[in-house]
Amino acid sequence: MSFGSEMIMLFGTEDQKERYLKSVCQEGKIGAVAVTEPNAGSDVLSVSTKAVKQDGGGYLINGSKMFISNGDIADFFVTLCLTNPDASSKTARHSVIVIDGDSPGIERSKIYGKLGIRAHDTAEINFNNVWVPEENRIGEEGKRV
Repeated sequence: MSFGSEMIMLFGTEDQKERYLKSVCQEGKIGAVAVTEPNAGSDVLSVSTKAVKQDGGGYLINGSKMFISNGDIADFFVTLCLTNPDASSKTARHSVIVIDGDSPGIERSKIYGKLGIRAHDTAEINFNNVWVPEENRIGEEGKRV
């Protein structure tokens, strides 16, 4: 399952392509796109999952995503995060960061009893103080990809 692979292919660094796309093609790794949130739905300008830059590099990520396809089984999440909450332009507030699925602090809750698309895996994902290296950001911070 290649959810998120297109964004990495189009806008990722060569290192990101090597790490993630190669693992999808050669090892059968599974990706997910984590955008939708419990309080924002798919309104991307209202996404509030925060990625706070840390001294020495990297981000500390906290927040929740909802109805994430492959969320319960993903090896990585291509995740929309709030990185610049005070930016003057709403479109400069967010960045996309790839979060490895085995990172400490990720909680997954498979969603059961959906009205439709029952055969498709969806989950709620909680990021609790998940540290991600800065090189996992796709594109420049606060810039559209």
